[in-house]
Amino acid sequence: MRIPLTKYAVREILLFAGAGMILTLAVLLLAQQLWYLAAVPALATIWVFSFFRDPERRAPEGGRLILAPADGRVTHVELIDAPEELGAGGRARRISIFLSVFDCHLNRAPFACRVEKVVYRRGRFLNALRATSARENEQSLLVVQAEAVSRPALVRQVAGVIARRIVCDVRQGDHLAAGQTFGMIKFGSRTDLLLPADVPLELSVKVGDHVRAGLTVLGRFV
Repeated sequence: MRIPLTKYAVREILLFAGAGMILTLAVLLLAQQLWYLAAVPALATIWVFSFFRDPERRAPEGGRLILAPADGRVTHVELIDAPEELGAGGRARRISIFLSVFDCHLNRAPFACRVEKVVYRRGRFLNALRATSARENEQSLLVVQAEAVSRPALVRQVAGVIARRIVCDVRQGDHLAAGQTFGMIKFGSRTDLLLPADVPLELSVKVGDHVRAGLTVLGRFV
């Protein structure tokens, strides 16, 4: 039977869950009259398991669909200047998804694609909701070539205030199926999907929507 916990956080699961169980037992043994305090570390342990969950998901069929690369709330749907990885001087559509500490933090491929480039940038740990976080925060950039169109897109994993580790488990040349897991951002963060503005597509998502990685359809290439 598959255990629905991510392989990317074995250390954190053992550390936090182990500490939580030890504290729970310590309260029950040493402060029996305050037994109800044992609920605090017990709930914290449950939260750790929930945070690092790895739910099995089946992506909807459709070679031209654009799927959410992360769980969370959509905070931006806008046109911006394209980053250099997509070609300087162009424009891009940016869909930003903010992941709270209660969302599943695994990232998934928004469509079937080939990994063209992986770039890691050190940086700050500003609030991921701030506009400047896309430039200043620690991040991992994944340039991908969708099978459905001839232009590359970009998935950007951005660390947040609490996040201190980004996992990107792919290399240049790897092929990803739509909805396939490729990494995670630990403890609160943001994921951006940038698509060239001159690629025809229809969006079906708006600011405020809550989406699920590999399941929610953000739009489709036309």
